[in-house]
Amino acid sequence: MTDGTSSGSTPDESDPWLELLADATAVEREFRDAGWETVLVEPDAVTPIETDDRVGIRATVAQNRYAVLEDLVERDDIAFSAVDVYYQTDGQTMFVLAVERDDESHHAVLVPLYYDLPDASAVLQTALAEGNLSIYLDPADEPEAEAEPQQADESEAPDEDRWVVFSHDDPSLFVESVDELEE
Repeated sequence: MTDGTSSGSTPDESDPWLELLADATAVEREFRDAGWETVLVEPDAVTPIETDDRVGIRATVAQNRYAVLEDLVERDDIAFSAVDVYYQTDGQTMFVLAVERDDESHHAVLVPLYYDLPDASAVLQTALAEGNLSIYLDPADEPEAEAEPQQADESEAPDEDRWVVFSHDDPSLFVESVDELEE
């Protein structure tokens, strides 16, 4: 993984997503060793999203990780105002690790992401034009087998409006080259 430069293609015997997760774990360990409190949020799914109220990258995360993250960002003594972005490419796919930081309180949220540039191109172009790329973290739906159908329907409605968002005023950090988006 690189910080602002491409590593080229990943060897066939290596899975870039698994490599990214291993890198995320190593970076998390470095922060913890330096005395930081960390949360590594591994997404279940990642998709570009462009709706009336959201433009950016959407990552769905497990309920238990989402609850920890939600509690953290709701604290008044924490403000995530810095980000480190590491990435590597594999063909047209970007594998990104966003490390959202609060340097004063020493808290970090690590968010591994992936997206195909052709699929995310419109979202990334909009973000570049507007000068802001948001990462939306949504809680995954509860498994349907654990809830009665009526209860599941009632509990899902509020979740549609729940998300944690990290906004970035330099969207170019999330693309290797702006020219790639125009191809």
